[in-house]
Amino acid sequence: MDVLIQAFCQYPTGEVISRMQFEGAVIREQGQKIGIVIVESKTLDDHAQADRIIQNFKSLFGGVPVVLMAKDAAGKPAFYGRQDAVKLLATIQMKAIPWRKYTINF
Repeated sequence: MDVLIQAFCQYPTGEVISRMQFEGAVIREQGQKIGIVIVESKTLDDHAQADRIIQNFKSLFGGVPVVLMAKDAAGKPAFYGRQDAVKLLATIQMKAIPWRKYTINF
């Protein structure tokens, strides 16, 4: 499954638009709003890259804390981000999160 998809579209007018799609969610739990972005598991291993991705998505989610989530081969979720948000997400059933596909044009 492609987690982040970037595409470039050229319209008949010649205009080129860059588009990105990703899966994620925004939840409100225990009074805290958190953005979650699904990434490939190798992304969580590179903390510098993961921190850059979090900063980029933080602006897309309106400044709320963002946590990256990946699943291992067995389907078990792993998280990276602010520790308080990660601890909170570890207590939530993944089926209860309102996942959706986001499309961003820029």
